[in-house]
Amino acid sequence: QLMDRAPDDGWLILEWVRGEPIDQWAKSHSIEELMHTTITLVDGLRHMHDNGVVHGDIKPSNVLVDEQGHPTIIDLGVAVLEEDETRDDFHGTLGFAAPELLRGERPTPASDLYSLGATLYYCLTGQMPFTPDDPAALTYVPLVSLPSPPSTWAPEVPMLLEQAVMKLLARRPDRRPSDLGKVRRALQAVPTSRSSRPIVGMHATRDALRRAVVAAADGETRVVVVYGPPGVGRG
Repeated sequence: QLMDRAPDDGWLILEWVRGEPIDQWAKSHSIEELMHTTITLVDGLRHMHDNGVVHGDIKPSNVLVDEQGHPTIIDLGVAVLEEDETRDDFHGTLGFAAPELLRGERPTPASDLYSLGATLYYCLTGQMPFTPDDPAALTYVPLVSLPSPPSTWAPEVPMLLEQAVMKLLARRPDRRPSDLGKVRRALQAVPTSRSSRPIVGMHATRDALRRAVVAAADGETRVVVVYGPPGVGRG
């Protein structure tokens, strides 16, 4: 909260927030507790969107959680008003920024939803949705591929939660949930769902297939040959 400010806006004083980044907090709490905290986070983000504000840089270090599990969204330094159409340069964090931001498009509520999905992904798996060997590749990999399901790295992730995260991480903004109310309802159902069926191994092969799917969706022609010895499921 804004506590005080100079008449000429030369300085301002903000509320001191006690807590730790949500990914650090999640390490010592259950998935069910993470869901309760995330639902409150969704309510805060929805309040911002309802008032025409797009955060533009949702990531674990910008969500602090106190001892009671209450999250606070911080650092609105790159936030924009939805009505402001002048921002067309990139302000965000690679690995958590939506693909359209990497293309130079302006932040929207849909791009905040993608970053929320990336933040949840990190809390659940300990890594970002894309982990290329070269960090610079994060400027284009989200444009040409799709993330592995969270259960690839964390088999205990409930199926409904995995589905919710993957919908938030849709490459195209119009494929993500249309509003945060739907996200909230999906998260509320998570504690009662069963775990996902993990898919393990062959990370490079499956990444190549995901890139081929993205290319096909963009109208490119791709030929993929999947082969292997009998019994491995690639015959």
